[in-house]
Amino acid sequence: MMNKKMDKALHIDTSGIVQYYSDIHHNRYEPTDYRVLVRLKDYIDEKTILLDYGCGKGRVDFFFRKFCGAKCIGIEYNQQVYEQALNNLKTSKLDGIEFVLGDASKYEVGNDVNCFYFFNPFSIQIFQKVMNQILISYYEKTRKIQIILYYASEEYISYLFSLELLKLVQEIDVNDIFSSNNDKERILLWEMI
Repeated sequence: MMNKKMDKALHIDTSGIVQYYSDIHHNRYEPTDYRVLVRLKDYIDEKTILLDYGCGKGRVDFFFRKFCGAKCIGIEYNQQVYEQALNNLKTSKLDGIEFVLGDASKYEVGNDVNCFYFFNPFSIQIFQKVMNQILISYYEKTRKIQIILYYASEEYISYLFSLELLKLVQEIDVNDIFSSNNDKERILLWEMI
């Protein structure tokens, strides 16, 4: 119920699940529950420039822009879902949000981006390429970087633990929101050290 009310308040429609059938490397679109985003509010502020991988219809971006003042860039692979994000951008009338249609593994990360959000958008192979782009950006301009994983696969987690520059700084259990006992129902916050 909260998801529909929040969408309505933001003048957007981010509901529904969209299954992609084009290849095995991209996971379906499923929006992050707003109750999960509320748990992240204290970690995002007006100094945040957030890159949302697999942004879908843009829920994460609209929420963090409206309630935290963050500037947001969403990158989406699927043309149909990307067009829905653009439509939401028109109806929301929010500035400070940009959507990009493209391949996340080839997207050149701007040196001002300091926060990266992943809700299990793609395979580990693409994730590793995306992380390489993030690392290139970091080496070009050293800065504090935060990586947020929600509902992360074990492959994602193992890979991040293998990177010496990254440190897991916070784990937020969200099982209580869904009345479940699912190990993936958690938010993991990593920082570049």
